Amino acid sequence: MLGVAADPNQFVKSNTWELSVSTGFGKITNPVKGNKDLSLWLLPSINYYGENVYLHNTDIGYNLFENEHVFIDIYGKLDELSLFHLDNASLSAAAVSPFSPSRGPQSDISIKVQRSATYLAGTKVGFSFDKQQLSFELLTDVLGVHNGYQLSALYQWRNSFNFGKVSFSTSIDYFSSKQSGYYFYLNESDTHKISPLFMPSNDSVFTQHPAWMPSVKLEYVYPFSEQLSFVSFYRYQHLNLEREDTLLIDTFNLHSFFFGFHWKLYAG
Repeated sequence: MLGVAADPNQFVKSNTWELSVSTGFGKITNPVKGNKDLSLWLLPSINYYGENVYLHNTDIGYNLFENEHVFIDIYGKLDELSLFHLDNASLSAAAVSPFSPSRGPQSDISIKVQRSATYLAGTKVGFSFDKQQLSFELLTDVLGVHNGYQLSALYQWRNSFNFGKVSFSTSIDYFSSKQSGYYFYLNESDTHKISPLFMPSNDSVFTQHPAWMPSVKLEYVYPFSEQLSFVSFYRYQHLNLEREDTLLIDTFNLHSFFFGFHWKLYAG
């Protein structure tokens, strides 16, 4: 999600650890109403490449099959939607119009929105041809936080030039109704402080729906040496919800960017 991961297509020896850090300036748009955008200043990274096992920060994989053009992995990663809830959103009841009038005894009540992080695991399949890679993921919640699942498809093109390394990618993520409903919609438990007098006459506002998130991303890296590089990326994502009046989402256009320097601290 942060866009400064190690190049998955680079050749690395097995049983190798890599420690690195990126410092610079960046932001990720937070679509959750009342929560701050995510600031990117210091991004540590730890990687391990084994015979079949690999690790990149919180991403873990086990390679089941691999040849020159195809790989099949068991794969797990942190549910990135939970990053939008690092701050617990606090919404005024007055701002959530279906639940209360703009003035009155309920207008000064805050609705606390708390969501937990979870881990997704499943299968990842990829196809590589020259400088291009196409991969697919089918992942499900393994900790029982929302019991949803996620489907992802990613196309990536990479090339090296005299002026640096350039990467373009486009992807689309599908979030099941349970996953999308947990992170993008209000739940009845969020509104326990609201008087029943101001609650909607039906439960449609709590109905969970799936979501789509297509994205495009551009990365540029200029290596000064084997240990030091200038790194940058920009990514645009559009959150497509079946019902946009979720009361919890403030924007549907997400922008992420980072530029700074990447130091490889240890490799061995």
